[in-house]
This record gives sequence, C-alpha cells and structure tokens, in this order.
Amino acid sequence: MISSWGRWSMCFGAVLISSADGFAFTQKHTSSLISKSYATTTNRQKYFSSTRRNFSFSLSSSSSTLDEFTSNVEPKNTLPPQTPTTDSIGASTSPRYEKDTLERFAKDVAIVLKVMCAAEQDPDIPDVWKSKKLSFTSIWTPEMWKEHASRWRFWRYIKSFPTSRLLRRMAPQLSAYISWCIVVVLFHGRFRFDMPLTSLSLVSTFVGLLLTSRSNQGINRLSDGRFAWGRCVRLSRDTANLFVTYVYPKDKELGLLSARLLSTFGFLMKAHLRGKDANDIVSTMLPQKIDASYILSQRKKPVAVVFRLRQIVANMAERGLLAVPQHQALENNLHELNHVYGMCERLRGSSIPPVYTSHTSRLMLFYLFFLPIALVATQLNRVMTVLVSGAVGFAMLGFDEITFILENPFALMPLYQQSKNIMLDVADAFTCQPPHLKSQFLKIKAEPLNDDREENIEYPYGTSWEEKPIYW
Repeated sequence: MISSWGRWSMCFGAVLISSADGFAFTQKHTSSLISKSYATTTNRQKYFSSTRRNFSFSLSSSSSTLDEFTSNVEPKNTLPPQTPTTDSIGASTSPRYEKDTLERFAKDVAIVLKVMCAAEQDPDIPDVWKSKKLSFTSIWTPEMWKEHASRWRFWRYIKSFPTSRLLRRMAPQLSAYISWCIVVVLFHGRFRFDMPLTSLSLVSTFVGLLLTSRSNQGINRLSDGRFAWGRCVRLSRDTANLFVTYVYPKDKELGLLSARLLSTFGFLMKAHLRGKDANDIVSTMLPQKIDASYILSQRKKPVAVVFRLRQIVANMAERGLLAVPQHQALENNLHELNHVYGMCERLRGSSIPPVYTSHTSRLMLFYLFFLPIALVATQLNRVMTVLVSGAVGFAMLGFDEITFILENPFALMPLYQQSKNIMLDVADAFTCQPPHLKSQFLKIKAEPLNDDREENIEYPYGTSWEEKPIYW
C-alpha cells in the first residue's frame, strides 16, 4: 500500500511531466508562430518597399506632365480677390503688388485716351451716322447748338434731303411703295375696283394715334437712356472725389486702385450694352494681373467693378480709417452706380411690346395699300396721285423707322465720348487735387496767416498750375 507521501510524490511527478510536455508543445508552437509572423512581416516590408519604389518612379516619370497640366490650368475666381495686406498705417506689405503712383496712373490714362481711343467718332456706330455734324450720336458743343437754331436751318434741311440718313434707311420700303402707286395709276382703268376715300379716312385716325404713341415710347426710351448715363457720369465724378478725399490720403495704394477701377466703369458699361469687349482698356488701366483677371472673368463686368470698390471701402472701414458718414456716402454712391447699371440693363433687355409694333405696322400697310386706289377714284391727276401717296408714305414710314432707331438708344448714343469723359473726370479728381487749406480759411487764430506748413497732398504737376496733365 502506497503511503500518502508516495501518493503526493507521484502526483507531483505527473504534474511536472505534463507541464514539461505542455511547455515543450507551447514553445514549439510559439516558435512556429513567430517564424510565420516574421516571414509575413518581411514579405510586407518587401512589398511596401517595392510599391514605394514603383510609386516614386511613376511620380518622377510623370512630373513633367503634371507640371505642364498645372501650368495650363488656372483656377477660376468666383469671389473677388482679397485686398493686399497692410500694416498699422495702411501701407501695403504684400510682395505681389507693385507700388502705384499718380504719374503712372496719368500715363495709363493718356495711353487709353490718346492712343487706344484717339478717334473722335465712335467706332462702333455705322458710318452713315458719322457723316453728319448735327446728330444725337455725338456730344453737342455751343457751336453746334448755334447752327442747330439758325434761321437757315430750313434751307439746310432741303439741301441735305437727298443725303438724308433717314431717307437712306427707308429707301427700300419707300421705293416699293412708290412702285405700287405707279402700278395702281397705270392699270386703274382696266380693273373695276374702287375704294371710297371717306371710308379709308376712318382707318387713318387709328393709324395716326398708333404711330404717335409708338414714337413717343421711342423718345421716352431715349430720354431714359440719356438720364441713366447722365447719372453714371455724375456718380463716377462724385465717387472719385470721395475716394480722393477720404481714402487716398490714408491709403494711397487702395486710393489709386479705386481710381483705376472707376475710370474703366464707363467703358465696361458701353461694352456690355453693345455686346463688345473692353479687355485692352481693362488690361491697361489695371496693371496688376489679379485685378484685371478678376474683372475680365466675370459675367457682368461693371457689377464686378462696383463689388471690388465695395471691398476697398469695407477694408478701410474695418481698419478704422473711415468715419461712419464717409462710409455711408461711399456706399450710397456705389449703390446708385449699381442702380444705374440696372436701368441700362432694363432698357437693353426689353423693347416696345412686339405685338403693339406688329399691329401698328399691319394697320399702316393696310392704309398705304389702299390709299392710291382711293385717290385715283376721286379723279385726281395721276402724277399728283403718286406724289401725294408718296408724301404720305414717306411720313408714315419715316415715323415707323424713327421709332425703331430710338427703341434701342444705346446703339447710337454717344457712349464712346461719355466713357472718355468719365475717365477724364476720375483722372482729374486724383491728379488735379486742390491746394492745402490755409489757416486763414479755417479761421484758426492760434496760427499765423502766412502758414508755410508742408502739404500733405501730392502734386505731380507742381503747385504753379502751369503744367497740365499729359492726358489733356
């Protein structure tokens, strides 16, 4: 019989044997797992190393293509570019912006007015409207008004009738109508068809009312176009005065940028209303590529100019360089400029209702068609029938043609000269600044009358006022 000590010894031995076997198995299994993990890790490192080498090779091989692609693609700006960074006194610290000066600004204005826009007549209007001295396509002078009101004006009208611009425009339809009158006179006896003149006179009343109303609408549209552009000139000049008074003394770079933007507003308005472009003028007046690229990339370029000016005003106000009344005055003017653009866009985008125009034209043609027939029926002389019918046709067709001319006022208005005047007014506001106010004007008793303080406004053309700007 085995003692208790023996039993405990046997149990302890069995435990040791089982533990040794388990440890050997565990050690063998663990070593196999470690070797497999090491092999897997080594394979992964080799894979990633080869992948990295292949990726680096693909980048190096396609670097030229990538550079070429990125150099040819320019991101389109949907928001106006930010103004240059400034320090505490408002001076620009951005290295992208070159320093602008009044002399450079005046030279750019001279390039536009004396080289790019040196022609006196508008190059966009037809030549037939350039041949006459007295025309609503140009800005009138006192001499033109004197000639217009001369007592010899009737002789001038009769003498210039064969070369009349209106006659040349309505020559096809008037020739066709006179030909119809001749046919009626020659073949009247062969056909039994008479039209009582009394019955036809009932239609003439409606034709006259419709033509008169339509002509008045055309004149009103011309008046609205002139009013809008008159406000555009006044607001541009007034806004330039505000910028040169409140912005330019505190930040010359932003002040000159506002002058360059304002000077292009008229040309951009003209180009937008006539479906043209003013890219060369914008590139000349905005030498910084970031400003020119933003303006030229926008769909409505005059609105982009107003937006950029508002950005300048907001920048000055955020830096505390504009008082509240000054800020409000500039914002009101910019709002009015945007309103003027809306007025011009309304006139260009809408016409006299075509249904009204077509109804008037049909009724007028009906009246003119039967007029020679009715005159022949009254036993009027054949020659007089053609002459009277031709005179009535000239009057009615002339009213109709004048309405079509005035319906689109921006096609023949002197927008070219007005745009040049806007640029001149803006340039004068910056380059012909008034002298410094002396103490006697300010009524300051503490300072002597012979105040010799240094001027804080630049005078690029001297204080003697003998030198004139180069763009005059």
